[in-house]
Amino acid sequence: MHPRETGFNEELAHSRKNIYQFLAAVFLEKPKPELVERVIAKSSLDDLREIFSERCVSFLRNFAEQYSGDILPLEIEYTHLLVAPLGQYVTPYESVYRDEKEIAGQKVKGLLMGESAVDVKKTIRKIGAEIDKSYRSLPDHIGLELQVMYFLCEQEGNAWSAQQLDEAVKFLEFEEEFLRRHLTVWVPVLTGRILERTKNDFFRGIACMTREFIEIEKNSFDRFAPAGVRSSREILRQEEPLNGSGQ
Repeated sequence: MHPRETGFNEELAHSRKNIYQFLAAVFLEKPKPELVERVIAKSSLDDLREIFSERCVSFLRNFAEQYSGDILPLEIEYTHLLVAPLGQYVTPYESVYRDEKEIAGQKVKGLLMGESAVDVKKTIRKIGAEIDKSYRSLPDHIGLELQVMYFLCEQEGNAWSAQQLDEAVKFLEFEEEFLRRHLTVWVPVLTGRILERTKNDFFRGIACMTREFIEIEKNSFDRFAPAGVRSSREILRQEEPLNGSGQ
C-alpha cells in the first residue's frame, strides 16, 4: 500500500477515534466544565460543521450563547436523562430496547442484561480490550459501546502507522461487525428519545451528533464494503501491488 494512502487511513482512524472518545465521555459520566467549554468553543463548532448537519451544530451554538459556566444544570439534566429512572429517564442500555426473556411462559421485553449485553462483553474479550475496574455499569451501556469503537479505531490507527495491513483490516472488520450488530440497531431509538425528552440544547446536540455519526459510519462501510459483495480485506488487498511500484 502506498505510504500516502496508509497515512490517510491512519489520520481517518485517528479522527474517528476522537469522535467516539468524546461521545463516550459525554454518555458515561456527568459533563465536566473543560469538556463542555472545549466543544462549544467557536473553533470546535466550526470544525463540527464539516462533519455534522446544521441542525446538530445549531443546538450546541444555542447552548453556547446561553452558557454562563455553571455546570450544575447540565449535571442535573444528565442525571434526569441517563441515571435516575423517573420521568425524563431514557435507559442507556441496549438490552432494554432489543432483547426478550421468557418469564413464566411469557416473553418480556425491557429487561436489563440480555443477550446484547452478553454479546458486548464477549466482543470486548475477543478484541483484547479490558473494562476499567472503576466502571460499575452494565456492558451494553451506550457509553461503553462507544468506547469499544474508540478502542477499535485506536488499534486500527496504530496498525496503519506500523504499516501492518492485515492488522489494520482486522480491526476495520471488527468495527464494521460491532456497528452492525449493535450501534446501528438501537442508537436511532435511543437518540430519538433523548431529543424528545430534553429541552437542554447541549444534550440535544449530543444526541443529534451521535445519531448522525453512527449513520455516517454505517454508510461508509456500506459504500466501501457492500454486504455479500466485497469485504474490507478484499478492497484493501487491491491496493497491495503499489508496495513495489516505487510511487
